[in-house]
Amino acid sequence: MPLPRRLADTTVALLTLIRRHQRIHDLCLRTAAALLKLPGGARLVRTIQETQRPPVAPYTEWIARFDTLSESDRRAIASHIDRFPSRPTFSVIMPIFTDNAGHLGSGIESALRQLYPATELCIALGPAAAQSRSVRTLLADAATADPRIRIADAVADTRDAAVAKAAMAIASGEFAVLFDPRHLLLERALYEMAAEIIAHPDADILFSDEDHADDAGQRYQPIMKTGWNPEMMLSHDMVGNLKVVRRCLIESIGGVRAGFRGCRDYDLVLRASAATTAQRIRHIPLVLHHSRKKTDTRGADSLDHASAMEVVSEHLKRTGQDGATVTPLPGAPGWLEVRRTVPSPPPLVSVIIPTRDRADVLGKCLGGLLVATDYPALEVIVADNDSSEPATFRLFDRLASDPRVRILPCPGPFNYSAINNKAIAQSHGEILLLLNNDILIRQPDWLTNMVAQAVRPEVGAVGARLLYENGTIQHAGVILGVGAIEPVAGHVYERVAADAPGHLNHLRIARNMSAVTAACLAMRRTVFDEVGGFDEKNLPVAFNDVDLCLKVGQRGYQIICTPQAELTHLESISRGSDLRPEAIERFKRDIAHMKRTWGRQINNDPHYGPNFHKVVVDYSLAFPPSRKKTWLREDVPTPPSAPAAAAPTPIPALHGEATAAPQRYATLHLPKTRHSAAVCDPAHSQDGRNNAPHNPEQSISQRCLSLEDRA
Repeated sequence: MPLPRRLADTTVALLTLIRRHQRIHDLCLRTAAALLKLPGGARLVRTIQETQRPPVAPYTEWIARFDTLSESDRRAIASHIDRFPSRPTFSVIMPIFTDNAGHLGSGIESALRQLYPATELCIALGPAAAQSRSVRTLLADAATADPRIRIADAVADTRDAAVAKAAMAIASGEFAVLFDPRHLLLERALYEMAAEIIAHPDADILFSDEDHADDAGQRYQPIMKTGWNPEMMLSHDMVGNLKVVRRCLIESIGGVRAGFRGCRDYDLVLRASAATTAQRIRHIPLVLHHSRKKTDTRGADSLDHASAMEVVSEHLKRTGQDGATVTPLPGAPGWLEVRRTVPSPPPLVSVIIPTRDRADVLGKCLGGLLVATDYPALEVIVADNDSSEPATFRLFDRLASDPRVRILPCPGPFNYSAINNKAIAQSHGEILLLLNNDILIRQPDWLTNMVAQAVRPEVGAVGARLLYENGTIQHAGVILGVGAIEPVAGHVYERVAADAPGHLNHLRIARNMSAVTAACLAMRRTVFDEVGGFDEKNLPVAFNDVDLCLKVGQRGYQIICTPQAELTHLESISRGSDLRPEAIERFKRDIAHMKRTWGRQINNDPHYGPNFHKVVVDYSLAFPPSRKKTWLREDVPTPPSAPAAAAPTPIPALHGEATAAPQRYATLHLPKTRHSAAVCDPAHSQDGRNNAPHNPEQSISQRCLSLEDRA
């Protein structure tokens, strides 16, 4: 192991050991606090912290160590497949538009050399491809050599969607694999998809990580993704170049649509996601696909702006978000920015600001809120926790002349949760804004942008992008299960430059997170009441905002962090030191409560993942990843008593005669219902819409079958 990485691992281990011994830990914290006051002390403390960060190793080293199959791995995969209790079937959909045979051969070969056998390859040729002798010869030879290849009749229509529909029409697998033949599937790709489906039988949409490969086979520029992120999906096709979708779901939404050029599959997945639930969209944190496209520095293929904007605009209208506008994201080709509006008249916002003295800080915060913020409907409750300084009371006297402001006494030991619960009970706004007294306003429309998100019925909480005084990131969302010692939660991208794009443009776009900080958090009062507010008994100071967000997410609401609200956070400047012994002891109790209550969620944040570093929280690669090999995992059912599967063979039984057109069903997305996923029969409604109740536990395939029976 290289010396710098060994030093980093040793530092983490030493800090973990120190934390387990109270007296040593207290001594170290007091020493650190003293060092910070000495010249050069802050630099020394930062140096110790920085040793926890291992040096960045080349992606080639990561591949060699963690992403290369051995022969024993292949044998283990074959044995695992033999023990599968069922075998999902896949149809690889391959529309071919080009007359250049170029990369087609290797793309087709990658689809056929899968370790998982229950697959077929469905090919359709556009007019240009059909007239190419080299393409026809290549396909004829391939089809002669492998009976799993099925080729549709030539398509006269020059539109891409028509060719894709022709390939889909001859498919018979349970799942369609949307695949561009210019790219490459890894040999384990469909095995991993099948294993995920077996572990999650209701899965309707699956996607994976990916990277790039040049003509020499050299891999580069990995695109490691997170779990399904519907807000991020509006800025870019985060699912990427390999999409696996239940074929019945594709049929139920009317299949591929014409008119979107390179965004055909982007449109398909957005429509499919609106017809199912987030729980049935699965991300596999493994590189299963190589792209040959040139990409930008953010590691994602650029889409045609005009087509992408049309796709997203239609999706927003389809899902009841008519007031939103879609524009190109500046400086990011192919990426979009969605801006939403507030209702008219705007709802009243109750701003809750706990404080204790430091009138200079509170005065700046209130000045920015009351004067420099353009949102018109405000009430401000300053929850005063035993202030005693004359300057504070002089400020309170001046505030008395503003009818929007009230001072609410909240005496007693500092309990952030109890103070906010009390103040919120005295407020009247439809929207609650939790705000620290050390927040400085940077832009007039920050609150408008937060409220525009918070009023959405599917959204439960909204966080802002917060900067330190030096302009670096303080908060851009909270990640669970990260940190060097006793990991519970931490801020992502902390101390990163404010103008950095972040991984996949994270710092420039709104996206879903598991939690956001209550230093600046907006939510509807009804949601706050529904989850029971803050836990003032178990979490008086630390992690109360994380706990609140997890309760909100548990009820199916989205948590969103938006860079469209950017403020400066002086970070609890009026609070006492967290290095005091009593504060340390309380912090340990808070950690224990969070782990008891939210242990599973803490260990599996869908907005981070096993490929990412757990100490340096910026989506850099983990060495090693924390995910076990699939054939060794316990969540994929492989009963020892299951009979051995037959030897790998083609799946002609799937090839039903296409004697009738598939039944079409309209879809209806209900944004006001958190678990909506309705597939409706247009025969029961003139406009193809139907509000008949459905079972949210029923899979798309079960619902399609029940609709066929009903018809």
